[in-house]
Amino acid sequence: MKKLMSFACMAFCLTMASSVSAEEAKGEINTFWVNTNGTSNFVMVSIKDPNNTSENLQVNPDSCPQSGYFALESNSPFYDSAISTLLTAKAMVATTTLNVTGCSNNGYPSFNNVDFQ
Repeated sequence: MKKLMSFACMAFCLTMASSVSAEEAKGEINTFWVNTNGTSNFVMVSIKDPNNTSENLQVNPDSCPQSGYFALESNSPFYDSAISTLLTAKAMVATTTLNVTGCSNNGYPSFNNVDFQ
């Protein structure tokens, strides 16, 4: 139920934010970490570039000042479920898809959905 509500909220937010571009980042998770420094909690993820696995995938549809990583801030309605999904995808070495849209407060492209196969 929580995931369904998160999905509905994300769909609504995407509809309302029509000026923000969206693009997929798809590949194997290279690194991810959860920052909990108390002032700005967020998740950072990098995806291996499928054409050059020694490099991070560069998807930046909104020309954010930083690139090579994707951020999800703790105020996202699916923050907790995203962490669980990312952990599972990383452990399974699964192909992961992030829906990249907008820029985070720390200047990196943000994502609002995560899925893996």
